[in-house]
Order: sequence, then structure tokens, then C-alpha cells
Amino acid sequence: MTKEGKEILGVQSARNSLIASTLLASSALVIAFEMIKEFVALDEGGTIDSVQTGAAMLCIAFLLCSFFFFSMSIRAAHHVSFLVCSHTWHDCDESVLDIIGSKSRNQTLEDRVRIVVGTMKSHTLHFSAGMRCMYLAVPAGLWLLGPWWLLGSTVAIITFVAALDHKVL
Repeated sequence: MTKEGKEILGVQSARNSLIASTLLASSALVIAFEMIKEFVALDEGGTIDSVQTGAAMLCIAFLLCSFFFFSMSIRAAHHVSFLVCSHTWHDCDESVLDIIGSKSRNQTLEDRVRIVVGTMKSHTLHFSAGMRCMYLAVPAGLWLLGPWWLLGSTVAIITFVAALDHKVL
């Protein structure tokens, strides 16, 4: 990390995205398990109705989906880091080239760039889907407080996501 310039920005962006995915995945899982624990404790007391149970299960489902998407984002980010750092097969020993198929041996730089771009698109798609699931967990969780909380938070989330999607914010 002693270099300065534009080439280091790609490495730092990938690292920051990987750290964000890791933090959000672990947060989603911890919150989901805490909600499960609390609702099991409340259910034993018999103080929960079916609407509250449904709202809690919906929120937990969104959080677990978020964890899955962030985990897939982490996986894709790791693949990108390995793909960027790997070298071409032309620089390998003959013993390694015997193991590798002819299709892999004949990959050009453009092919490798195409693979990295596709993997990076997968990473950003999974990260975006994970964030959307986290956004959807908020109204589902606030539904436990009442229907007006559900309505208000849904309108707020839709407004927020629309502003993000249309680059207003």
C-alpha cells in the first residue's frame, strides 16, 4: 500500500466492499438469531398473537436472505481478488501446463478481463440484493409495533430507495 494513484483505488474499493459485506452479513445473522430467541421466549409465555408471529417470521426471513446475499457477495469478492492477482498460463512451468486444459491455456487478456467483470457484477448484484433485504426487514420489524408503524416505515423505505435508485441522494 505504498503506491499512490488511481490503480490503488480498485484494490481499496474491493477491500472496503468485502469488509462491508462481512459486517452486514454478521449483523443480519445476529439480529435474526436475537429475534428468534426473543420470540421463542415470548411464545412460551403465550403472549403473542398470529399477526405478531407472522411479522417476526417475515422480518427473520428478510434478515436470513440478507445474510445469504452478503455471503455470496463475500464469495464473489474473494474470487475477484484471486482473479486479479493470478497470472497468465503462458508464464507457468510445463508440468503445470500439462494439467491445465487447452481451453484455459488459450485464454487471452480480454477473456480474463471479461471473467473479472462478470464476477464483479455478481458481487455488486448480491451486495445490492442483501441491502434491499435489510431495507425490507425494517418495515417488517416495525410491524410488530403496529400497522401505522408498518405503513410509515414502508413509505419511508420506498421513498429512500427510490431516491437512491434515481440518484436524488
